[in-house]
Amino acid sequence: MPTTTEVQPSGTPSVMHPVSTRSHGDQRRLDLSRIAQDLQIRRNQVENVVQLLEEGNTIPFITRYRKERTGGLNEDMLRLIQQRVQHLRQLAERKQTILRSIDNQGKLTPELRAAILSADHPRRLEDLYLPYKPKKRTPATAAREKGLGPLALAIWHSDPAVNNLAEILAGMVHPEKELTTPEQVLQGVRHILAEMIAESADVRGAVRNVLWDTGKLCTSKSDKLAEGQGLEYKDYFQFTEPIRHIPPHRILAINRGEKENVLQVRLEWD
Repeated sequence: MPTTTEVQPSGTPSVMHPVSTRSHGDQRRLDLSRIAQDLQIRRNQVENVVQLLEEGNTIPFITRYRKERTGGLNEDMLRLIQQRVQHLRQLAERKQTILRSIDNQGKLTPELRAAILSADHPRRLEDLYLPYKPKKRTPATAAREKGLGPLALAIWHSDPAVNNLAEILAGMVHPEKELTTPEQVLQGVRHILAEMIAESADVRGAVRNVLWDTGKLCTSKSDKLAEGQGLEYKDYFQFTEPIRHIPPHRILAINRGEKENVLQVRLEWD
């Protein structure tokens, strides 16, 4: 990729970063207004900064010699804009990858497309994609292969057709499919419903918020740990801390302790 050379006011050439081949039309597909609103600056300031960066100018150069284009933004603000734009581009690219994947499966509805395109956070985006991601074989997979998917969906949508559920379950007994009793049919339906709940983006978001607001991470010494062993983790033998306050290094230490079978870990919430 070629580089550009720009002459500073002093006349000394300044070699810029390689010029990006990304089209300026990309700006129109990114929500630059959101960046401007979050940073409390004008949209045209964001647009100008993005254009200057795309032209290969460095942030120190823009800060010093392009004040009239940026409205006098400092280096910290320019770097923040750069990071936000990079985040938006990565999010946009991931959305297109997910849309293609679901479309190839023949499962992309207009409603799902709209939800994916409007997702404003990677976590929300991945929650929406989760039901369509390739996954390992699960009890729900086996239940669907036995033909229990339509019944699970009818229950999920409170279809009046399943009001007499006991009769329906009895009618779906099929020994050749290892569905020998109504209870086995119901168990298979439960597996499917449990997976649907676990993969619901709205449910996952709500549970995540509850855990973040009220959740606590609790650790204790493993019952299988011999006396005198695992003492490097003794600080976590009886430990509790709100999830939202735990620093990353402590999470890593607890993860190691659990992996080494020294610690038992559980979550508690209100």
